[in-house]
Amino acid sequence: MGEQNVSDYAKGSKDNLVMPRFLSEMEQGVRLANQEIIHERIPGLDKHTILALAVSVARLRASYLETALRIASLGSVEPDKALVSELRSRREAFEEARFAYDALHRAIEVGYIDVGQIDAEIRISANDAE
Repeated sequence: MGEQNVSDYAKGSKDNLVMPRFLSEMEQGVRLANQEIIHERIPGLDKHTILALAVSVARLRASYLETALRIASLGSVEPDKALVSELRSRREAFEEARFAYDALHRAIEVGYIDVGQIDAEIRISANDAE
């Protein structure tokens, strides 16, 4: 192995300075693209629609658990295939809705959904109603 001199290491440190800026610019670009596309595809996105999704997840969770407890109440009697199929269907619906809510929550956390814009729209519409 050949020896490296100090200037070789200095070049590497220059690259280390460029990389964080590059990644920051990429993150900003991704954030802006997501904001534009999400707000364009879901123009009515506000606190009410976000809460409606959360309530929908809660209902689907309750439906899934209700079916599971119906099976549990059978005791040692094995549930029929229709009831197991219903449980599976309700679980899948609940999980898909929960995944969607988690994706929405994550999009808010990373700035893909402009919460400030949503708040401003709510304030504007409230002022219009007065």
